[in-house]
Amino acid sequence: MDANRISKPKLLILSPVTRADLEGPLENFRKFEIWHLYHKALKDIPLDRMNTRSFRFRNLLDAFIKTMRIRPSVIQGSEPYYLPWGFILSALTMLAAKLLDVPYYFPMFENVPPEIKFNIRKAGIPAGWFLIPFLKNFATHYAKGASLIFALNESAKQNLLNLGVSKSKIVKRLYGTWGVDTRKFCHARNGTEPDFGDNAILFVGRIVPAKGIRYLLEAFLKVRKIIPTTRLIFIGDGSMIPEIKKFILENSLQSTVSFLGVINNRGLPPYIRASRIVAAPSLTTPTWMEQVGMVNIQSISCGTPVVTTNSGSIPEFIEDGVTGIIVPERNSAALVRAIIRLLTDSELYQRLSRNGRQAAEQKYDATRNIAEVEQIILSRVLHQTM
Repeated sequence: MDANRISKPKLLILSPVTRADLEGPLENFRKFEIWHLYHKALKDIPLDRMNTRSFRFRNLLDAFIKTMRIRPSVIQGSEPYYLPWGFILSALTMLAAKLLDVPYYFPMFENVPPEIKFNIRKAGIPAGWFLIPFLKNFATHYAKGASLIFALNESAKQNLLNLGVSKSKIVKRLYGTWGVDTRKFCHARNGTEPDFGDNAILFVGRIVPAKGIRYLLEAFLKVRKIIPTTRLIFIGDGSMIPEIKKFILENSLQSTVSFLGVINNRGLPPYIRASRIVAAPSLTTPTWMEQVGMVNIQSISCGTPVVTTNSGSIPEFIEDGVTGIIVPERNSAALVRAIIRLLTDSELYQRLSRNGRQAAEQKYDATRNIAEVEQIILSRVLHQTM
């Protein structure tokens, strides 16, 4: 047997949900033996593509039993504000770490302040008066026991600081959302690209109101009047599909708007390369805003410029006028102007394409990011150097 493999510390990751861009890069960990327990897997990841040590747990007891059997050297807990399973797994993390006498750390993704996110009513009764202080007290205790916390974005970092967490315990880093495989998400064509024509706009993701679909449809109608060869392609699934199909019929767009359904993460690059633009007009809602915008990063890695919004943390990852175009939320006129600029200004298009690919290689390469994360965990959580 490989002695080096045996000597690797076991890192157990506890996740409420897993998806392709979270699961796939786990194979790039080299200094840890990765074990992953998850409650639900999204449609974009076939079960036969799961890592060999990734297992679904059925309930809390099942997760506890599996954790104790794995006997990890270190535990990565869950996001405490993700209800219900993020909270449940955070509690399990603290219990298991104490019973096994091992350290734990966790990532913080949530960029909406808890005072806003959980200001909710149940059966007409304001539940926030109890839920908000309860969750904040729990998160404070959880953070106090953690050796380290990875903040995915600036607002997540601020949520931690508002709990009184020391700056020295927080590392801002792409974590969980690791980045992209820049070898697969690249601009070089391999012959598998579909023929979308020269002016295809691609949307990838959940087809729901929070993704700005209505504004994209309004913009597309106006762009078509100026550039009739423009097409709109949807990849994904969601509650708005019936509404979009009605819109298509009402505006006679049957030949110019297409639905391709859900395509797994590994299959996305040819579709992104075949598109002229990727549109991601996300909206901020009372309980959600973009935490990264992974489709934007995947797109610029392929050299396909993005038109997106300033929802949440998107401007931390896409630089307006440098790696993409950022427009105000809920503004179809601004979307129209940005899309037409990219379809007609070849110099701007090529500049954004080059800059986007360069940014992906330098900042968003999953293999490089994971190597750096491993060293941080070894040195700051396990106090080892390798």
